[in-house]
Amino acid sequence: MQIYVFVDGQQTGPFTEEQVRAQLNAGTITPETLVWWEGMADWQPLGQTSLQTDTGAPAVPVAPAPMAAAAPITYESASAPEGTSGLAITSLITGILGFICDPVLAIAAVVTGHIARAQIRKNPNLKGSGLALTGLIFGYFWIVVFIAVMIFYIMMGPKILEEIQKIQQQQQAAMETNTPATNAPSQ
Repeated sequence: MQIYVFVDGQQTGPFTEEQVRAQLNAGTITPETLVWWEGMADWQPLGQTSLQTDTGAPAVPVAPAPMAAAAPITYESASAPEGTSGLAITSLITGILGFICDPVLAIAAVVTGHIARAQIRKNPNLKGSGLALTGLIFGYFWIVVFIAVMIFYIMMGPKILEEIQKIQQQQQAAMETNTPATNAPSQ
């Protein structure tokens, strides 16, 4: 059986059972170290596997999984680097700047915010859920403001144009009455 070990953020191996036991006895890996071999559904802590020692007993006692266990660790999430999600930062920035442009930046904030939050849920090593949420809030806010402004202009636009035309007519009439007559006879 070829066993792969996940140590210090990197996959190592393949190793034989004897090599894994030797690493465990030497202390280079622990029962919490993630391992995988063909036939396993996902990476698991060594202490929760059926790997046997030389005596035939499990390498470490297999502990029952806690009731409120986190989502299973997948190879993708276990190997992903730690840090803040770039999409979460993008969501926040485009959400804040959403008031500058038409709703393009606000829509970008919403899209990147949802993608970032999904990635963060899948990968516990990523941070930035709050940034993505703030970007989502700003994005949705600016979209609602844009829609409200558009509805206002659609509803009030004709009335505003009528008022502007009335004011222009009044100004033109006032200019005509205040203009001295050029055809008047001179004395």
